[in-house]
Amino acid sequence: MVRQYYTENIVKMSRRDLKEVLKECEPPLCLVGGWAVHLHVNNGFKEEEGHEYIGSRDIDLGIHVNPDWGPDELKDEATGKTIQKLEDMGYIRTWFGFKKQFHRETGKPLTSEEAGNRPMHEIFDMFIDFLPDQEIHSSTSSI
Repeated sequence: MVRQYYTENIVKMSRRDLKEVLKECEPPLCLVGGWAVHLHVNNGFKEEEGHEYIGSRDIDLGIHVNPDWGPDELKDEATGKTIQKLEDMGYIRTWFGFKKQFHRETGKPLTSEEAGNRPMHEIFDMFIDFLPDQEIHSSTSSI
């Protein structure tokens, strides 16, 4: 990742949403990926390099999924409740998780219609990727 791609606004939006998402999510889950690394290494990295460590702007969450759960059972478990909360927060489902679009300069969340009426350079896509702890059967693959 090249640091110049992460403007201060983008990092601020990502950090803000990270806090909101973690507050709303149901355990058990864990933060993995760039933000997890940031939380562990940032202080030392900043001392050495003079700027924050930013390895990623998306949110990667490790989630628990029992491979025997069907779609109805999943809804009643912590992962299903987290999915519902993310949708309530305005995230839409993608292939690996969820996405929410923001105006790059103002940080205002955009509806799909609003984002569709703006040039791409004005939009920041915030992704939340789910990384299950078990292989998922086709019956639960609609996470």
